[in-house]
Amino acid sequence: MAIRTYTELAEQSKNWQHNSAPLQSGARASFAFWQVSQPRGHVLIVPGRNERPMKYTEVASEWADRGIQALCLSPEPEITDFKNYLDEFKHVFHNVWLPHVKDEFALVQGHSTGAQTAARCLATGHRNIKGADALIMSAPFAGMNYRVPYIPNAVAAMVTSFMGTWSPHEFALGQKAYDRDKWQFEGNRWTSDKERYQWMQDMFDHHPEFAPHGAKWGWVLAAQRSCTLLERVIDKLAIPHLVLATPNDRAVDGPSQRKFTQATRVDFPDSGHEIFMECDEIRNRAWAAMDDFIFKVRQNKSLSL
Repeated sequence: MAIRTYTELAEQSKNWQHNSAPLQSGARASFAFWQVSQPRGHVLIVPGRNERPMKYTEVASEWADRGIQALCLSPEPEITDFKNYLDEFKHVFHNVWLPHVKDEFALVQGHSTGAQTAARCLATGHRNIKGADALIMSAPFAGMNYRVPYIPNAVAAMVTSFMGTWSPHEFALGQKAYDRDKWQFEGNRWTSDKERYQWMQDMFDHHPEFAPHGAKWGWVLAAQRSCTLLERVIDKLAIPHLVLATPNDRAVDGPSQRKFTQATRVDFPDSGHEIFMECDEIRNRAWAAMDDFIFKVRQNKSLSL
């Protein structure tokens, strides 16, 4: 069922069961289960930066309609090394998610930074990907979009390296703390759906800890390094993977999403950065692409048994 208001979101989100698990670093990986009675499959959702399970309530509900139970990570928004994201993913993947999956159909869904995290982890060889049948990525963060007009990317990269080293906890150029009054629907780079944009803002009002503050230099430098590391392993991604690409993205780099050369790719040139916060027409096309992809993966898996 489509979510049109924050009231509907708050009511449906009660189905999330939140938990956490300790990491070797001493930090805790946070996550939430969307409970489904007698699931026929499982999905591990890896959100983008600043995102929390509550925002994926509509998506988890739609997976449940397909008999698939979701587990959604809740990554830390401010880090200075993407290894933190990888450690969270690997720990939850192996120690929390797979014990629920057993021998049932299982896929990973990642958005933006979460897509990059999932791709890097799942591209490290069959020993680590055992248990995941497929990967779905929306607007994957595969290359830097510095969003600095008239400055070459090479120069922006050098500035990022300097500022990320010496001022990691200051907001990067053009980034700032969340200000609701300045988060206007007109001209936003996330979605063309006014209702979903509105309940997203209402969610930030009720949960200020979810507010999408801008990135700081330390995070941007970590992202720059991680994009380079992704490029080194991207062709090792052996499991079937689908890219829901946003070629006109203004948050991450659109053209770099073509780097997943072995992927099934479906372009959404009319979408903002967040396909699953888009209008129903775009979301329906995304779900149709995912349903078709999953059907083929399931079919090939059954033929190989």
